[in-house]
Amino acid sequence: MMLNILVVDDHEDIRIGVEYRLKSALEESFNYFAAKCKRSMISKLHQVNFDLVICDLQLSQGEFIDHMGFDLATKIKKIHPNCKVIAYSSFIGKNIIKKCIKSGFDLYLPKSVGIDEFSEALETVLKKNIEKKDFFRFLNDISLSEVDSQFGNSIVLLDLLSSREIQLLDIMSGLESLDTVILADKMSISIDTINTHIRNIRKKLKLNNRQELFYFAKNINL
Repeated sequence: MMLNILVVDDHEDIRIGVEYRLKSALEESFNYFAAKCKRSMISKLHQVNFDLVICDLQLSQGEFIDHMGFDLATKIKKIHPNCKVIAYSSFIGKNIIKKCIKSGFDLYLPKSVGIDEFSEALETVLKKNIEKKDFFRFLNDISLSEVDSQFGNSIVLLDLLSSREIQLLDIMSGLESLDTVILADKMSISIDTINTHIRNIRKKLKLNNRQELFYFAKNINL
């Protein structure tokens, strides 16, 4: 029987990339399904009996970014108890990883992993019994230390940001400069509110100035 695999991510290019990786990694045929939001995911879960779900932790709902999706694994396993769930995310904070474990994800896989690690992750998660040590197998400690050296504890604290603060960073990452007028327009809020968000983010991430904040937004790959 062919595997049924669902990929949940609000970016089409990521979904296409994961599908390509799945085809490269799996020798056997499989049925591929995709969802761009939590609502679409739930709908598909009620239609198909899935063996594996690969999902991003940060999903958009319309124009706004939803809260961190630590409840996704619970929702999936409530419908399909035997389904394996991989958290596939750009977030690499230690607190986030701990929350993934507590929330019932079977594996945490950074989006930065190579095709060989991706293939190994699939082989690991699809086996019957996953050990706790497997959860950390695919974390790139060198990459994490490199980011920590740049931003101190900012990655660890990333999960403390509100959904609107994460949305601001996401929009900022696509700009050529830190332009509060453009940010205010895209988020439909005042420049004063944008400046408040910026101050709060800098405080939470322990960034010294706006230049460091902008560099962070451009390189964190939300």
